[in-house]
Amino acid sequence: MKKLMAIVVTLVLLLTLGSGLVLAAPQGMGDDETDWQVTKGKAVFTKLEDKPGAPIDWSPAVSNGIWGWIVTPEKMDGNLDGEIEVKGLSPNTWYMVTLQGPSGTIPTGSDVGLFGGTDTGSWSWTDLALFKTDDDGNGISVLPSNGGLSGTGGGTPGVNGYVPGIAASPSLPPGTYSGVLVAVKDVGSSADGTTPDINTLMWGGTAVLFEMMPLDFTIK
Repeated sequence: MKKLMAIVVTLVLLLTLGSGLVLAAPQGMGDDETDWQVTKGKAVFTKLEDKPGAPIDWSPAVSNGIWGWIVTPEKMDGNLDGEIEVKGLSPNTWYMVTLQGPSGTIPTGSDVGLFGGTDTGSWSWTDLALFKTDDDGNGISVLPSNGGLSGTGGGTPGVNGYVPGIAASPSLPPGTYSGVLVAVKDVGSSADGTTPDINTLMWGGTAVLFEMMPLDFTIK
């Protein structure tokens, strides 16, 4: 019976991940000092917490209503496949999800992420998703994603969702990724609210959520 239940849970998680539906935070994970990373079936949940003192003080400010989680399969075929859900951020505001780590953690190249992968010799990073919170400051985004914005086609910046230089379909190449750090950054909004603030995007925004444990995953 237990084996059957485990199979059912695994199938549900896989179907949910594949369909882009919302996954609830696993039992035991909340905006407090509970589990930082939980594996259910073949899905890995990693908590995000507000760390307002970063980069000097990396202590999480728990139980303030600002938190979230990332859920990914342990192994993936092709591109990164996951979701991120956040709670209690600024309402109706655009946020960017950045993956980073020591040099060599993130691949370089213009086709990596939203704007390409960068490696300084000390650190490497790429911006993988853009999403907008609702009236309550909550948000859900499939990873990778440009939040429904049009890609690099022509148009006027800030009009009809067009943002220059943003990949229409961001990607993370196949490979083994270890010690990947995650930051969710506030990048504001354009005057009409339809796009992220372009000037803020140029320098990356202010990080408001960080992972509580680095991610390890394989893209086949």
